[in-house]
Amino acid sequence: MKQKISYLTFIEDAGYTVSPKGIKFHLGKYRCVCGKEGIYGKSNVKRLHTRSCGCKAIEMQLESRPESHRLSNHPLYNIWGLIKNRCTNPDAEDYPRYGGRGVTMCDEWRNNFMPFYDWAINNGWRKGLQVDKDIKGGLTYSPENCSIVSSRENNLNRKNRRIIEFNGKSKNIIDWARQYGIRQNTLNNRLKHGWDFYQALTTPVMRIGFKRKDMERLLRGREIKYAFGFIN
Repeated sequence: MKQKISYLTFIEDAGYTVSPKGIKFHLGKYRCVCGKEGIYGKSNVKRLHTRSCGCKAIEMQLESRPESHRLSNHPLYNIWGLIKNRCTNPDAEDYPRYGGRGVTMCDEWRNNFMPFYDWAINNGWRKGLQVDKDIKGGLTYSPENCSIVSSRENNLNRKNRRIIEFNGKSKNIIDWARQYGIRQNTLNNRLKHGWDFYQALTTPVMRIGFKRKDMERLLRGREIKYAFGFIN
């Protein structure tokens, strides 16, 4: 997000004024970047509520308008808008799966499209690729947490991260495969071909030297190529 700056330079104190509620406001004399001098509330200048004599008003308005970047028709602008909407808009269709469960968008991206655009371009985005926050883990769309991936990679990652309950515990496929020492591809292929989760997770994987009679005993009528998936 572009950092706000003040165009006013302090010259000297200019006393104070009192509001109708009796609140005292200290004043200062300032010189604007355009050369014009004026009296402004010191707290307003300090908080950047007052940033110029008014000569920069139009420029400051343009800074806050997404259209000023002239990229409102760019595919990334649509992606940015969809991410922002599902994280912040309770009326959005996808909000329950995103903002409703704590997924957020960092302030840098939420408040300004351009940092999001620059990050995506610098990280290899091109038409057809997607922004993914799950590969690195976390619940925030941010430069540190997101990756540029293909739709295939994104779909595979979603499948691997679906939660499965087994033995009273809930984990995603990645964690179950890691715990039982089986490849994710093997586990996914077994499930794809109709195995129940217990068998898919616990049946030994075929290795060189494994006896056929032992394979047949474990298979119990299943086709070998589906039962053992891929060699570990």
